[in-house]
Amino acid sequence: MAISFNRFVVTQAIVIAAFNAGMNASYTWWLWRSRDTLPLGGPGNIGIDLATTPTVIAVLSTLLGTVAIRQKLRAGHVAVPATTLPAALYASPYGLLQRTIVFGTVAAATLSLPLWAALQASGIDTLSLTDAILAKVLITIVMSLLIIPVTILAALADVQQRRGVAVPA
Repeated sequence: MAISFNRFVVTQAIVIAAFNAGMNASYTWWLWRSRDTLPLGGPGNIGIDLATTPTVIAVLSTLLGTVAIRQKLRAGHVAVPATTLPAALYASPYGLLQRTIVFGTVAAATLSLPLWAALQASGIDTLSLTDAILAKVLITIVMSLLIIPVTILAALADVQQRRGVAVPA
């Protein structure tokens, strides 16, 4: 029996966000474990690491998730809704490498660059390791909950197009 599409999106977003948060907390601790404080800017800074998180999530989610999601939808494990999606999702490249490049670039321009600007404008010079890990986890969860559904909806658009669903102009 197929699970509802909405339930699938919510479940996947939450599970993947939690997994990403755990991985990013571990990675951040491992990378910076020998330092008590971390500069937000300048040499050896954590600001770039924090700001590039959305781009990394978009790239990895697209690379690792697109094929699996398409297969689940095609195999009937998840109910494919007849909902018409935004035209941009139907226009996203079908090829995995091309889609990854597009989604990564969009995430960099719309999420990573504004996050970098916000971090620089915050007036914070340094973070403790604990604060850096917490910031990384918060950014990871928020960005995962934004990015994962888009990746899933793009895979839905692929399946709908293969089934001949009318695409909005």
